[in-house]
Amino acid sequence: MGIRVAFIAAECEPYAKAGGLGDVVDALARALGRLPAEAGIDRPVDVYLPRYRWLPGEGPATTITVPDPPAGGRATVRIVDQWADGYRLR
Repeated sequence: MGIRVAFIAAECEPYAKAGGLGDVVDALARALGRLPAEAGIDRPVDVYLPRYRWLPGEGPATTITVPDPPAGGRATVRIVDQWADGYRLR
């Protein structure tokens, strides 16, 4: 079993980009996703972005329940999977 890599970011080029962060997240996720199996990186590499309106909303989805401290309860969150160039956008 290798290392599981997940990025949680506000930007990832070309989906959401305001500055250099989007370029870095995309390039690093692609590079890690292309490493050979011997490198010890589990597949797929995941990139989590907020659900911006312009992001694709179709595709396989997972629904989870998470704590929602401001509301004093729990919230249901839908995670949509989109495959990008060597990584999974969620």
